[in-house]
Amino acid sequence: MRQKKFRLPRLSRRARLARNLCAALLLVLGSWVLAGCPAWTEAGALHRLERTLLLEPGAVRCRDDGVWWRDDTTVLVTGENYAYKAGTSTAHLFWHEAGYPTEYAALDGGAVLFRWTERISDGQMEQGTWLCPNPPEGAQRAELTISLDYELDGGLVRQGTRQVQDYETGTAELRAQGSLEDTGLLRLEIAAGDGREAVLLQELFFGSGYEAAEDGERQRTCTITRADCRLELFDGDGGSMGERPVAWATEP
Repeated sequence: MRQKKFRLPRLSRRARLARNLCAALLLVLGSWVLAGCPAWTEAGALHRLERTLLLEPGAVRCRDDGVWWRDDTTVLVTGENYAYKAGTSTAHLFWHEAGYPTEYAALDGGAVLFRWTERISDGQMEQGTWLCPNPPEGAQRAELTISLDYELDGGLVRQGTRQVQDYETGTAELRAQGSLEDTGLLRLEIAAGDGREAVLLQELFFGSGYEAAEDGERQRTCTITRADCRLELFDGDGGSMGERPVAWATEP
């Protein structure tokens, strides 16, 4: 007598759909666990970072998506009495992660400036932007004046039969101006008027200013030895609200 083969009952279309969805869900959850349980959204990645830093949850006030061929984004986040700048990116397929803050500041000690964007052409910095997340109430426009001393050092060079130091000191004054945006941020922009100001701007933003020496074969590095800032504020009618102290956001 031939034995009857056992067969599983044939699934309906709806049952097959449910089975495939469950398999896909298990695959996604397994990949999520193997990837270290990353955040599902950018906001989740930032809140995870804030918990690590023992901060109350903040809100993104400004974002810069950078260039089109990279998936990283720079955000400025503010919370209760704090602000920070950090990079976020899409990692592990479609999950999000946030990098450690590059700049941080407490907001209860006066106006604070964050380095935001820059424009560089042919290796020279042409323009830079600062953001102030906590402008004084009533301020609609501002002018920033930076008075500084600097040194340019090109090392030892030969003059005739002896070596001398290619060294120069100088003073300069840089000016930025801007206005209050709908987001409540004060945006200040500064443009380099010449090559020397471009070097000073690059040193202010990146700490790596340099210029070509006269022979074109060497570089003279720039060091800013003093920088005094004056921030003058103006109300909606253009009247001066006086000068206020300003602080720079720093590395945490």
